Amino acid sequence: MHLRTKRKPNKKNISRLIFSIVLTFIFIAVVFSLGNIKKDSFGFNSVKQDEKKEIGTSTSPTTTNIDSTQESSPSPIQEYWTLNAGSVLTTKVDEKIFIEIASTSEKQEKGLSGKNKLMEFVKDQKIRTEGMLFVFDKPEVLNFWMKDMNFDLDIIWLDENLKIVHVEKNALASSYNKQNPANSTIYSNGNNLAKYVLEINSGLSSKLNLKIGDSLIMQ
Repeated sequence: MHLRTKRKPNKKNISRLIFSIVLTFIFIAVVFSLGNIKKDSFGFNSVKQDEKKEIGTSTSPTTTNIDSTQESSPSPIQEYWTLNAGSVLTTKVDEKIFIEIASTSEKQEKGLSGKNKLMEFVKDQKIRTEGMLFVFDKPEVLNFWMKDMNFDLDIIWLDENLKIVHVEKNALASSYNKQNPANSTIYSNGNNLAKYVLEINSGLSSKLNLKIGDSLIMQ
């Protein structure tokens, strides 16, 4: 059997050993420091996320963050109309009618026929609603009927400056006679010439307090 004998260490070997130990300690120190930095970073982000969650879901009566968020958020009609590039009519008290414009003979003939009741709700104590605006070439007598309508309307005639010249409240969908269209009710502005006609849900002209002589603003 061969016996291994220990070699006597020399100065060169001792220096190498010390150098290796020093390098090991430095490596451990660097790894430990990087771990603390990463931990601190994630801890900071987590706190911020918790703070945001508490602010957004607070139900304290003294907190106004929820109300502020609701007031600044777009309404369903605003989101829809932004995507569909519609226009807005504004009343004198800043209530808004998001309109679909009917400027071609095809759109004017169809109007709101076959559609469901227009979207309507209150936001920030202001009415927000949909409507259809018929645009004609010049002021004239404009007759309407309720062919194939599924809901009742208020019909509002306006001059070239968007000033109201005539209002027909509660035009009934049932006023169109399918069996004998000639006996259907015709709604007209008479001698009050108009260039535009606005159709909205029945009852809305009263809710919006729209009267002859009032003007709407196009946005």
